[in-house]
Amino acid sequence: MVDQGEYIATGTPIVEINMLDPIYVDYTLSEKNLPNVARDYSVVATVAAVPEQQFEGKVSAINTSVNPETRTVRVRATLSNPDNLLRPGMFATILTKQPKDNEVVTIPRTAVSYNTYGDFVFAVEENDEGDLIVNRRTITTGQTRDKRVAVLSGLEASEKVVSKGLLRLRAGQKVKIQDESQEKQPQEASE
Repeated sequence: MVDQGEYIATGTPIVEINMLDPIYVDYTLSEKNLPNVARDYSVVATVAAVPEQQFEGKVSAINTSVNPETRTVRVRATLSNPDNLLRPGMFATILTKQPKDNEVVTIPRTAVSYNTYGDFVFAVEENDEGDLIVNRRTITTGQTRDKRVAVLSGLEASEKVVSKGLLRLRAGQKVKIQDESQEKQPQEASE
């Protein structure tokens, strides 16, 4: 960080020392995911420089406070890096694994209307006359993965929701279930 013969003042950094194996990765999690992570949970990291390889490690530290501006918590994981492929300053995609599988209800992301007063879906129900109608249902959402959203409360696994055309719906409106295969087939015109 300095040239030979250069005058340096006390406290001036002259060299940078980094440990590459193991290496630390610092990342943030939303505060709502804080209950889902703990020390020694497994993590898997991928980087653009080596996209075909995954680097495994464990959560080694979790910050004690939440950032009030971003509502996130800083997490540090220690990764094995025997071939020194990971370097300080790289961007990584981190997957934090939980020790057990969680069974959750999921719905298509397009079925959720995100609102400042709470997320909601239109659930399909049968009324007293036997017609299918929709009712607006407030839900609590969890993680989003592969275009699906986990529903933590407000919806049961057996219930159906509307995933398209939400802007045209209102509570109590009659609906008809249509498969996507029916949508794509041309309709025959009658004379």
